[in-house]
Amino acid sequence: AASDVYKRQAHAAVYGAELEDAQLVRWDEDREMTTRVSWKPYMLNRRMMALLPGVPTPTLVVHGEHDAIVPRCCAEDYASLLPNARLEIAAGCGHAVDLEHPQVLAKLVREHVAAH
Repeated sequence: AASDVYKRQAHAAVYGAELEDAQLVRWDEDREMTTRVSWKPYMLNRRMMALLPGVPTPTLVVHGEHDAIVPRCCAEDYASLLPNARLEIAAGCGHAVDLEHPQVLAKLVREHVAAH
């Protein structure tokens, strides 16, 4: 939703200025499912955290500087628990880094893939 994006013009560029009812319904259904699978504690599965140190895969964790959906501490925790992870904070972004600064995300991914 527009509240998930730090820069409104990035949202409008992808979804348009006026949203259709069908899109709004899909977003409500998505929010409901997200709530069902990740409510306690919000967006953090502590059982999974114990498994992260055993993941050897080089991992890039990207978090929007102004993300109002997933707290930065979650990104920091995941990056610190994964043994081969790097955390990047995308400046000027909310939760939707891929919509707001796709060129920044693409550069980070290219660099990560090239390094591994």
